[in-house]
Order: sequence, then structure tokens, then C-alpha cells
Amino acid sequence: MTHRRALVTAILDQPAALGTGSRGDFRTDTHDHIPGSVLRGACAAAWIRAHGKPADNDPRFAEIFEGNGVFGPLHAQETLPLPLSTRVHKYRPEPGCRQVWWDRAYGATDETCADCGQELRDSKGEPTGEVARVTRVRAALDEYGVAEDEKLFETVALAAGTRLSGWVSGDAVAALYHERSPLTRLKLGGGRSTRGAARITIDPAARPEPLEIRADGHLILRSAAPAVFFDDYGFPTDRPSPAHLSALLGCPAEVVEHWTRWTEIGGWHAASGLPKPVERAVAAGSTYLVALSATPASERLDMLRTNGIGARRREGFGALYVFPPRAADANGLASRDAARSDPAVSTDRAPIPNVVPVPRPADHTEPTLPRTAPVDSRIAREQRPTPATDAARAPAAPDRAEYAATRSATPTPATSDHLHDPGATKGTNPPGAVRHPNQATARADISPAESAERVRAITTFVGWPKLRAHLTHRISTSPPDAAADQRLLDKIAKVATPAQTTAFAELLGQSDPALLQAILDRIEEP
Repeated sequence: MTHRRALVTAILDQPAALGTGSRGDFRTDTHDHIPGSVLRGACAAAWIRAHGKPADNDPRFAEIFEGNGVFGPLHAQETLPLPLSTRVHKYRPEPGCRQVWWDRAYGATDETCADCGQELRDSKGEPTGEVARVTRVRAALDEYGVAEDEKLFETVALAAGTRLSGWVSGDAVAALYHERSPLTRLKLGGGRSTRGAARITIDPAARPEPLEIRADGHLILRSAAPAVFFDDYGFPTDRPSPAHLSALLGCPAEVVEHWTRWTEIGGWHAASGLPKPVERAVAAGSTYLVALSATPASERLDMLRTNGIGARRREGFGALYVFPPRAADANGLASRDAARSDPAVSTDRAPIPNVVPVPRPADHTEPTLPRTAPVDSRIAREQRPTPATDAARAPAAPDRAEYAATRSATPTPATSDHLHDPGATKGTNPPGAVRHPNQATARADISPAESAERVRAITTFVGWPKLRAHLTHRISTSPPDAAADQRLLDKIAKVATPAQTTAFAELLGQSDPALLQAILDRIEEP
């Protein structure tokens, strides 16, 4: 591979969940961009699918993914950080404000806005804009595949149609080509069976934007991702050393002023199954004013722009960008708040780009599905339409409110305590209770077809794999495991109607293994 750098552009065909790490609540947030470590992992997965799992000492794989190559982060222009060297309005700018940021890297010293008189504050590295996100709320499932109470969680993801781009350089460029053919698709982020599909375009002929050099010859470096630096003793520091910069630029260079904030970075190494070390780093948006003893060669500046600075650059840390981005500077607006106040450049509710509508037949109409009454203002469940054939027909799950009312009026199904109650009549259960299958008298007129239909109904709540495993165990166990039967019935009674639970208890009351096997043979796995 002769290319030493390439501009990579990704367009999401599916939402991408790019988790930001553990939180103390039920919400998993997402990065607003594709970190370099995520791009590196996706390229490694694609490489393994194409070439097979590499040997432990495969030099080619190590050169591409563990060598000196750089997988930079992929950003949209709206997700690039506002430099920490800038000052912005403490509150929302007024519509008449002609300036919305002041850059101290260019000598700005303002304390208030000249137009509205509002006090200015230091930037915290917030994004210059916003990209569309989607949120999916789900419930945790128990061992039977049943939704558990009070265990909702939500996952945030970047919306389909989002376009992001960034640089890959050095030996890492080879990860973008398989058998000399460029990659066209990648799976990014978590939940990749149903999420994260993206179209990829690779431009090895692209040239990066030139880095900012002031009129007095000082170079300005701005980090698009957290950056990791160490001093001569191996301790974390908040700026690159003169030796490091001089080696990258090919001439003596030194940081004379900097604007930074501390953060921490970690991660997970999928190949080893171990967490990466947590290290101190400077936050994205950190800005450095570098004094140069000579003007660096343009190729050196281009390499610095695409390779970045600091340690762990192969994971995208220390990536650089140029501020202001071309699009974000339209009409003199470079902050999210100012863009919101100007409809001409507002992107808060802009349509998702590059989304091609699916063609529909001329006579196509969307089906109208019946809806049950919601339990509250936040939950509105949608019932499935009844299947057209008898073989596939199964009762729909009861509405939660209806079920709660039924359960409050129905005694709790029998447990082992009911069965061993000395005050109870032998061979009977309390009114409305579910009879234990080993206590109940099996109905002799239950046909395999009727029994199979009952099992299909229960699969709406419990799931066919669990029921199949239990019935198979029931056939091979003699005498039947009464405790296992009762645990399953108790689980079903929590989610199914009393009539369905009783019907299934009668089914388990069958003692003929041949009949139970006939029931299994009649049921097709969903």
C-alpha cells in the first residue's frame, strides 16, 4: 500500500450506539462522533472477516493495528469542539450580537460583549453544534425472556443519515483496503447485529486543511480529541514537550501559551478482553500556541495535521483540527447557541441528509393496528394483529391495566404452601388457584393439537426455547420434577391470564411421555 494518508467519510445507514462509558443511572449515552478507537476496532473486525483470525505473532496485523499508524476520530462539522482558547457569552447571545466568540490564541482580551454588554466566560470545549440522536427504551429480561418490572433502560445513538469524516494515516491506511479493493461498509459501535451499519468512502488524494499560523509566525494547534502527554519522568503533563514538537515539525518548536482542561480516558481492549489503563489527558478543544524558529515544510505540517500529537495516537487521541470549521463560520456564527438563534444556519431540526426514501407501490397503504389504552402518559403499547391461520394464532398479551385489575380480583396461584396446608381439603385447591400438575387430575380428552395450541399461547409470554427445554426435560424425567413444574407455573402466572395458566397446568398434568412428545412435534419453533 503506497498511500500514507486517506480521508475517510462514513454515512450511517443505521443508528450507531457509541457508548461514553458507565453511568450511575439507567441511561447509556453516546459520543456525538466516531472515536478513533471505534474506527480502529471496526476496521480490525472487517480485516478478520476477510483474512481470518490472525496468529498471535502475525507481523502484518500488528503492523497495521498496533504499529505507528493513526486511526483518527470521524467528526461532523457540528461536533468539533469549541476551542478552550475562546471566550463565549455566559448566557444565550442576543440576536443583535455581531460576534459570538473571542479567541485568545489570536490575542483577544475582551471581558464583555460590545453589543449586548453580557459577561463572557471561558469555553469548556462544548461542541460547536448538534447532530441528530435517537433514543431507544427497553426493559431488562429475566431468564425466561420476560420483561422485568421496574428495570427500564435507555440507549442513545447517533441517527441514521449522519455524515462524519476524519483521517487515517501511516500503516493504518492498509486497514481500509482488502485485496487492493477499498472498504465500502463497516459496522460501528455496539449492538452491531441491528445497529451501526455505515457506508464508507476513502479518498487517498485528499489534502488536509492547513494548520493555523499567525501573522507573527506562531503555530496554533487545537485537539479534536483528548490528548495524552508525558514529561521526561513519565508523569502526565498538559502540553507536548519541545523535543516532541521539534521532531514532528523538523525545526525547534516550543509551546509558549496553552489553554487546557484535564480529563481521564480509558477503554476496553477487545482482543485481550481486558480494560485499558485509565490515564490523565487534556480534553478535546485544548489549544497550544507554538513558537517556531523557522517555517516548517508544508509536508511536515500536513503530516502533523493528519497524525496528531502525543501518545496513543493509533486510537485517535491527540488528533488535530482547524478552527473555525468552514461551514460553522457561515454568517459569522461559530457557536451552538448563536446558530440556534439564526434560522438561516440552524441545524437543530434539520432533515437528516442522504436518506433515500424506500419506493412503495402506487396502491400501498400502511396497515392500521389496534392500540390498547396506555397505562400512563409515557407507555402506550401496540398490540400485534391476529395471525391469519389457526396454526399461528395465539392470544395477544393482555393490557397491563387490564391484567392488574384481573390479578387483583384473582387469588394467587397455588404454591407448595397451598399444597401442604393442613387445613386444605386433600386433592383440592383454594378457589381460583392453579392446581399443581402432580396434584391435578389430567384431562383425558386433551388432544395433541389442542395442547400444542396452548403451548403456542404461552410462548407469547415466556418464549418457546424455555418451554421446549422444560417439556423435553419433563419427558425424560420420572417421576416428574414437581418443584421445577411449580417454578415455571409461578413464572407464567405473573404474566399470563389465569385461564391460560390453568390450561398450561393441565397440559403439564399429562403423564404420558408419548403425548408430550406428540405435542412437541406439532409445534414449529417461532
